[in-house]
Amino acid sequence: MKINSNEGTLGGSIIQINDNGNGKSTLWVQHTPAAEGQYQPKDVLLRLVIDSPSVQELALTNGTAIIAKVETNSFLAKGKNDSKVTITEYVVTEVLSASNGGGAIANEFLLGGTVGKVDKNPNNQWMNVSLALQKAKNEPTVWVRISVHAKFAEKAFKQGIVKGDNLLIKAKVQTQSYDDRHQNRVVSNDFKIERVLMHEARNRQAQQQGIQNYNQVPPSSGYAMPQEQGIPTDNGMPTDYGMPADYDLAPGDMYHDLPN
Repeated sequence: MKINSNEGTLGGSIIQINDNGNGKSTLWVQHTPAAEGQYQPKDVLLRLVIDSPSVQELALTNGTAIIAKVETNSFLAKGKNDSKVTITEYVVTEVLSASNGGGAIANEFLLGGTVGKVDKNPNNQWMNVSLALQKAKNEPTVWVRISVHAKFAEKAFKQGIVKGDNLLIKAKVQTQSYDDRHQNRVVSNDFKIERVLMHEARNRQAQQQGIQNYNQVPPSSGYAMPQEQGIPTDNGMPTDYGMPADYDLAPGDMYHDLPN
């Protein structure tokens, strides 16, 4: 049984507001997660899209603490030197609270869909799993990347996880930023699994064969959409978008480098 879900709750302080000129505005929202023992997670920088009239009605300004229900969206935009850049944004479906002063931290998602490419990085203990989210057949597929630690995978996916599996998880989004080889300023959005609610293999025998093949062939380090019959592809993703007006205006001082 496949369960589709693309919903979350995000919160933080608004650090920049941009009017997109199409009745929509972009809110750059930042929050600092709570420390986990001696480990202090990095700040999370998020691109939220909201109706422009709501910005006026709610009197949203820099420094406003906001919590909102959202849906994940992604699309390709034109970058520098005729390159393509994946933009990840969170479309606000409902504002739960907005206040000046104080803080607001919320970061929880319920994601359900079909597993695409599974990449294991040979240099560390993390693997990347692409997950296709599609709430309804007539809606475009949205791809998200899930980061899974090897120790967590051993417990949660004892029989392995491969392309075609159905997955329902609770997760939190993490962001990192860097300049790519085309000098585009990129914000990556990865989801870290908090809990696996459902894991259903499409074909266990085929999956076991896939695991054997996966173990025999060194995995690639790239992140590409799968092209297999029966699994959603990125054909519905827009490719003719111009660079969003606010893309290069993201708050530069909030960015941090990728870890080595």
